[in-house]
Amino acid sequence: MDAYITYDFYTSEYGGAMPENLFKKQAVRASRYIDRITFDRVKDLEDIPESVKYACCEMTDALQVYDDAKVDGKDVQSVSNAGYSVTFASGSDASGGITGKLYEIAELYIPAHLLSMCVCEEVRWLDE
Repeated sequence: MDAYITYDFYTSEYGGAMPENLFKKQAVRASRYIDRITFDRVKDLEDIPESVKYACCEMTDALQVYDDAKVDGKDVQSVSNAGYSVTFASGSDASGGITGKLYEIAELYIPAHLLSMCVCEEVRWLDE
């Protein structure tokens, strides 16, 4: 599977700092999320807009931060320091946070017509 961004674009244009060995997994995940929320409209475009590439870069970073925050593969909801206590997220709390964050990023960068659920079909008027 291909991502909408390359490591070169991520580091040189966006200024990302994620190590290359972690990059591909997160960039592909971000690209698939973009496909989901744009109803595959982006993958049908001849040229990927820069705004989509920047969204993918920021989502890639967000996904890595999310993965880094896990403890033993579990989502952390809160941490106390003095007595060291960790509360893990359960059920819908676990994945809701990252999905919301990714959509916020999408709304900042991706044009609204790509995020819209509306379907526009070419209308042909026939002169008879």
